[in-house]
Amino acid sequence: MLLIIHEHAACLIFCPVYICRYVLKNCDLDVLNKSRTLDNKKTGGITLKINQIAGIALLVVGIILLYFGYQSSQALGEQIHETFTGRFSDATTWYFILGAASTVVGAALFFLKR
Repeated sequence: MLLIIHEHAACLIFCPVYICRYVLKNCDLDVLNKSRTLDNKKTGGITLKINQIAGIALLVVGIILLYFGYQSSQALGEQIHETFTGRFSDATTWYFILGAASTVVGAALFFLKR
């Protein structure tokens, strides 16, 4: 049984053979600098940076949270609560706050080039 010890966690993530370059020189740590993009030939050469992928995920989560906030604010109990207190319930408010924040951060990550 062969015990392979990785000196860098990056080798576990980026090496298809899972062998550290310090053991058998099959893993090149320059992969970290060069492959921070996802380039897939099957998708027509679409290149996305990791920040853009995270931005897309945050945009989707933000839009879902805003949708739940809107649905919650239109419920009969929420309408009655707002009529008597003049504000939404805490849960609905948090849906709107977190949804807006997630959407803004996701859009910034996706559209801003670094």
